[in-house]
Amino acid sequence: MEQKLILFDIDKTLIKEMERSSNPWPLAFQSVYGIKCEITLSQANSHGMTHKQIVIETLKNHGLKENEILEKMDLFIETLEKIYKKSLEHGKITLFPKIPKLLQKLSKKKYILGLITGNTKEIAFAKLKMAGIDKFFSIGGFGDDSANREELIKLAIERAKEKHHFQFDEKKVFVIGDTPKDILPAKKFHLQTIGVATGLYSKSELKDSGADFVIDNLEDIEKILSIIG
Repeated sequence: MEQKLILFDIDKTLIKEMERSSNPWPLAFQSVYGIKCEITLSQANSHGMTHKQIVIETLKNHGLKENEILEKMDLFIETLEKIYKKSLEHGKITLFPKIPKLLQKLSKKKYILGLITGNTKEIAFAKLKMAGIDKFFSIGGFGDDSANREELIKLAIERAKEKHHFQFDEKKVFVIGDTPKDILPAKKFHLQTIGVATGLYSKSELKDSGADFVIDNLEDIEKILSIIG
């Protein structure tokens, strides 16, 4: 069977809603940087950003220089992951309809399923485990790998080569996401892109960002399978 690599964004692509017992960000910021603050970016700006990028931009808005931020970044990520996972213990995650069925169908075709997400690896898999779909994913590019989403794509492909002996062909790699920040980096590698209008962006906005295919949601499994082939 033909080998293909399908890379999914998580939030607002697979996961519809998430409830946590507390907001982990202010506590993590205060614990590591001594600044108790919320993420100081609009939802539109932060959605699709990597966690590292969110940290840098938020703390710059509070007067820190980038080198000061980066010096403690590893400690911050470690602290955030610990607090974040704790906040999920009494929380709830809701998937978009038919996501498990879609992942089952793709897995049965022996496609490699991976992630391209701004979440750190620990947080990403904590969310997916809570939603019951972590077993479908074996590789990815994560928000603690780099602040740059292009780098995340490169890393995900390299990991697919290492773990699954994936033979790279730009026509056999599909990136699925709900924001232009998912689509634009993938287009720089000439990958196939599927924009899903389940987040903040409309179908026309996703099309304008260069998505090869744009769909309302991931519920029409047969249509998605026909796109991927």
